[in-house]
Amino acid sequence: MQPIRTRLPFGNTCAVAFALAGIMLAIVAAMGAFAQQAYAVADDAAMQLLGESYYTQDAASGTVYVIRGDSGLYEVSLDVGDRQVDGDVTAVSSNPAVATVAVRSPWWYSTSASLVITACAVGTTTISYQAPCDDGTVVSGTLNVRVFDIDLGKRSFTGFNYVLYPGLTATPKVSGLPKGTWKSSNTAVAKVSARGKISYKGLGACEVRGTFGPVDVVIPVDCTYKKAYKAVKNGFADANAKITYSQAKRMAKNYRDCSSFVSRCFWDTSLKRKIFALGGTSAKSWALPAADQAKWLNGQKKCVAKKGVPASRLLAGDTVYTQTNYAGVNKRYRNIDHATLYVGAGMVLSTGGGKKHDIYLRNYPEDPTGTYVKFIGRPCAEPALNMTKATLTKKKGANHTIQLKMQWAKGKVKWSSSNKKVAKVNSKGKVTAKKKGTAKISAKVGGKTYKCKITVK
Repeated sequence: MQPIRTRLPFGNTCAVAFALAGIMLAIVAAMGAFAQQAYAVADDAAMQLLGESYYTQDAASGTVYVIRGDSGLYEVSLDVGDRQVDGDVTAVSSNPAVATVAVRSPWWYSTSASLVITACAVGTTTISYQAPCDDGTVVSGTLNVRVFDIDLGKRSFTGFNYVLYPGLTATPKVSGLPKGTWKSSNTAVAKVSARGKISYKGLGACEVRGTFGPVDVVIPVDCTYKKAYKAVKNGFADANAKITYSQAKRMAKNYRDCSSFVSRCFWDTSLKRKIFALGGTSAKSWALPAADQAKWLNGQKKCVAKKGVPASRLLAGDTVYTQTNYAGVNKRYRNIDHATLYVGAGMVLSTGGGKKHDIYLRNYPEDPTGTYVKFIGRPCAEPALNMTKATLTKKKGANHTIQLKMQWAKGKVKWSSSNKKVAKVNSKGKVTAKKKGTAKISAKVGGKTYKCKITVK
């Protein structure tokens, strides 16, 4: 059975991205939602679920489980086999407060018709249908429907994923399903309690899966820096505001272009967003163009990559710079002409062109060739060693040495060992085991010291 992924705008939603049901369905389809397997039901009729990842069906009971979403529309195809539908198909819901049903009429002498189910509230209902056929028979049957809901609450900016930082937790609310169990795909990134409370453990991305009887629900979780979380929060605040795209008025109230949008997620005195300026000076009143932001980040040693990389390598709050105009060289850093903000779950916030509510969610383009993605920055990156503990062996071999590196640090690094008789370190951070025991390797840069515990066996 396929898991249901929380890639739908149930609960808290982004007004920009999910304004219309048609837009929502298009977004879900673009995000790789899957078509479901066909299942046989009463009187030899076959129901094929044509929806997206918010469907699943219990093979044992035949019950269809659907999420109560803002769109609420689920289409089920009724197949009458070799016969042809000849007349009006009728369908009725035993509990219209939970879900209603309408018939999408077939073409004249078509072999099938569709039932359109609208999920209204958490609960159960039975849909009964009858389809008269050209051979004088009537195909009839029932479909048990259970509507459930998963509310990620105010801690989710999108309604389908979480962004967390150290100390921040989130607990999804599940209703309409039996008691379930929770599991994290990577406990080094996020852990989850038996009651579904999700907590930050380390930088990165993972999925939290809840299993509730026949239903599996998957919630993407991105763990990042606190300042990066604030930038993402600011981005969604703009996305839900009445923002108009304009290069001429890019720094005026309620106006943005791509670079001023990204810049103001981190620094905007008028909105009290004093994280830091993408350009190095808080006094700057005019946001740097996208290319200059990327160039500054590169100079600050805050470059993730200079081409597209898998989303699993990104953190929420990273900035993605692209070249959208392929007509020629724009003579700016790496030909960059567009900026977006990565917000986790494989999505970026991006500006459009000339309309109200003009900041929207779209897929992050991995683009490993670098023809489109030209630079990925990590503005909120904090200096850190590539590891904080390691085990080496005294005997020469694969684990006799290890290479330590300072990440996201600008300036010369001074290395030292607390016990050179156990482990020594050279000026480039290469650690060599000497004898059994423990030692702490220190890296000093920018007035701060970072340590890694070495155990030699």
